Amino acid sequence: MRRLDALIRKDVVRRLRSPANLVLTLLFPLVLVGVIGITLRPGTAVDLPPVKMLIENHDEGILSNFLGSGLRSEELAKRFDMRLAEPGTAEEKVASGDASAALIIPAGFTDSVFAGKPVTLTLLKNPGEVILPEIAEGFADMLALVLSGASKLLHEPLGEIRSMIDGDAPPPDELVASTAVMFRHVFRSAGDLFFPPAIGVTTRTIEPEEGEKNSGPINLFAFLFPGIVALGLLFVGQNAMRELIQEKERGQIDRLLSSPTSMGTVIASKLLSTLAILVASHALLTLVGGIVFRIHMGDPVASFLMVVAEGISITGLMALIFAVTGTERRASTLSTIVIFGMSIVGGSMIPREALPGMAQQASPFTLNYWAIEGFRKIAILGGGTIDVLPHIAVLTLSGATAAIIAAFLFPRSLRR
Repeated sequence: MRRLDALIRKDVVRRLRSPANLVLTLLFPLVLVGVIGITLRPGTAVDLPPVKMLIENHDEGILSNFLGSGLRSEELAKRFDMRLAEPGTAEEKVASGDASAALIIPAGFTDSVFAGKPVTLTLLKNPGEVILPEIAEGFADMLALVLSGASKLLHEPLGEIRSMIDGDAPPPDELVASTAVMFRHVFRSAGDLFFPPAIGVTTRTIEPEEGEKNSGPINLFAFLFPGIVALGLLFVGQNAMRELIQEKERGQIDRLLSSPTSMGTVIASKLLSTLAILVASHALLTLVGGIVFRIHMGDPVASFLMVVAEGISITGLMALIFAVTGTERRASTLSTIVIFGMSIVGGSMIPREALPGMAQQASPFTLNYWAIEGFRKIAILGGGTIDVLPHIAVLTLSGATAAIIAAFLFPRSLRR
């Protein structure tokens, strides 16, 4: 244990004495966040992907059918990908990630509007997305406000229209003309009739985890930060494991093994020192992110556990890659491909919401995904330790498993 502690301290102190490589690696995520943040500063146009939104109509009345057709207009298609869903299927599709949100039009919607009775639309939100469901919720609230005002303004003429629809015989010309006059008078004397709204919207996120809540307006930097930090830390882990191969090629490993130090102690010290550097690097990035970008990481206990779990995952993955390949060149090439592949699919370089369907389905197989979504739950949604336990478990177990396998493979590769 004493030798292990000495080797860990030697590794950490050596890196701190020559921090240039580490500092440059850590500057990368900070500069990238800053560039993106400046690019997306207020007043700059942001080309977000269309919001995939389902319409589940349980009413089939004249107004609900008219509403469903209107929501799929060419103008709205620029920002919303509106699709009709069979009754009872929208919730499953939103939960599986096929849509960002779903608007449920309840049975009796048309009758309630004609009768001037309050009626509630339901909006289902995808729990795996952050920005696009918020846009859908804002649109639904605006839609409810407009419909509420229209139903109050047109209550009397709508009643006449209902009587025309329900009647067996065609309406007389006098009734049609008087209804048209009513519409004209209503629009002239509209006044302030939008509040309180007659049509409300109730929002429900599909299968939310207990205790999860939104902490307020989304900080763009807080949204981007976890993904870019994960990318930067992957390179920190890569550099740490590269040093182990370099030490073997310089003969330092052989000199250590000629002493009472065992191969297991050497490998364990490298894994633990890499983990320590990753945790310290994340802490430094968090401190700078809080000062420069005003990013609040939320629950400190949950954040610390996520940082350690992310460090274990990165350490194990990089160790496994370098243990399997054995040479610095092959390991650096393979690890770089893995880093960029996981960062693209996992959401570090492109928001997961903007990825094509197959890439979104592959995201949960990357450590980036679990780290990004876990930190966003804490920083953006105000979650605690219970909310991110699945993320901590996946990152820790995957990293520990990879590290154990690497520990068995390293002795053979380091003696080649």
